[in-house]
Amino acid sequence: MDFFRTQLSLCGLSVDEAAQFLAVERRRVRAWARNIAPVPTHVLRRLSALYSEQEDVADEIVQRWEEAGRPAEFKFAVSATDEEARGLGWPSVSAQMIPAAIAQTVIAPVRIECVPLGVPAERADVPDLADVA
Repeated sequence: MDFFRTQLSLCGLSVDEAAQFLAVERRRVRAWARNIAPVPTHVLRRLSALYSEQEDVADEIVQRWEEAGRPAEFKFAVSATDEEARGLGWPSVSAQMIPAAIAQTVIAPVRIECVPLGVPAERADVPDLADVA
């Protein structure tokens, strides 16, 4: 796997999601992912900025977990759809959930559960990190 595909994977983006996020044609992202065309520096910077933002949200998850008394299980709310995630500044739901995976590496073996925003019965006492973007 090359650097560009690794960045896509780390950011939780599919080719289609990356194309929409980067505002380029899908075929261009496929060409970059297959090493057929060079990846412009500004594209790599944009993906790096997204990952940096995801790390910041992961830090926020860890902080809120600590403030909650370090429970063995921790939930937080995320968007239910990609459209909802984009409305909150995330490229997709999967990109919005990457911070949970990053945070998991810090607070393991704590179980982190992402709860969709549209599930009110599950929302009791669930920190809302969906708007942190």
